[in-house]
Amino acid sequence: MKKRIYFHILIAIAILTLISLSSCVKSKNNKISSEVFTAEIDRYAKAGQYEKAFELVEELWDEHSKSVALTVIADNYSEAGHKEKALETLNKALKLAEKIKEDMLLVYDKGDVLAEISGKAINFVETEHKDKALEIFNKTLELVKKLEDENVRSNVLANIAGNCAEAGQKEKALELISQALKISEEEIKDVHSKCYALANIAKNYAKIGQKEKALELLNKAQKIAKEIKDETDRTDALSIITSTYKDIKK
Repeated sequence: MKKRIYFHILIAIAILTLISLSSCVKSKNNKISSEVFTAEIDRYAKAGQYEKAFELVEELWDEHSKSVALTVIADNYSEAGHKEKALETLNKALKLAEKIKEDMLLVYDKGDVLAEISGKAINFVETEHKDKALEIFNKTLELVKKLEDENVRSNVLANIAGNCAEAGQKEKALELISQALKISEEEIKDVHSKCYALANIAKNYAKIGQKEKALELLNKAQKIAKEIKDETDRTDALSIITSTYKDIKK
């Protein structure tokens, strides 16, 4: 009887593994296809054929792909001097990003596209379209702060802080990166994830112009990394930290 139960458990594990692998392959293929579509959307938008670009967006099959594609169209609108249209398109991208489910894989995609949208919106703050830009930016921040995964939340806040610094919004950048650092110190328990978060925060502190603080965080991350028991994780964490050191010192 026990052997039969054990056999059924093994079958169940095998089936779940196959389903998981199938899902991963499908996800990878979808990503490749969406990248091809987005490149085509970019080509049409650059040629001023926005209607065709929007038609292609509708052919994409998920909120993340559509949201990313819309940010590309927004970029083209902005470069062509159509600032109002650019912000309208960013707002559409934001509404789609809000619908992205926060499962194991998509939460990272959701975080990335929210950072992308906020980074583009903040660039309009010094223009006549300031109010609309701030509305999009603040709504994006609300969604980021609601992300359940503390690793994603910390990393996205740090990246948005870096975007703010590059847009000349240093005060906002310092506010957001402080929040990212607090999450990394108080909420992230996994040491490998903590090292990655600290390295990313350090990189963005450097963008704000605070290299001393950036190096202080990297030294802290390095000490934590050396205590990681798993050799592969330890090597990976130290590699990320070393790479960030090099980027900051450039």
